[in-house]
Amino acid sequence: MADALTLRGIAVTLVEHSPTVLKTVHASFGERVAEELQGHDITVATGIAVERIEPHNHQLRVVGSPDFSATGDLVLVAVGAIPATELARTAGVTMATTVPFG
Repeated sequence: MADALTLRGIAVTLVEHSPTVLKTVHASFGERVAEELQGHDITVATGIAVERIEPHNHQLRVVGSPDFSATGDLVLVAVGAIPATELARTAGVTMATTVPFG
């Protein structure tokens, strides 16, 4: 998503709580992905605990620790890699055990 937004001329800062991006893969691969993103003019900030998103001069400011702050027109929040399916299961929805690719 970050690369797609950058290709449309939107400045992007990717903020990640984990020490590397893509925490579901090996850290060395996440570091390579971060380097690639940075090569596409995407700012990558890892190890950041986002504490709040607040209005600031007709924009939004993301504040986190340690000592992080970024301001922009848009904040896209994406969290989690595992779907929460318990409600669907409780409602009787049939769930696939694997996701087909291809």
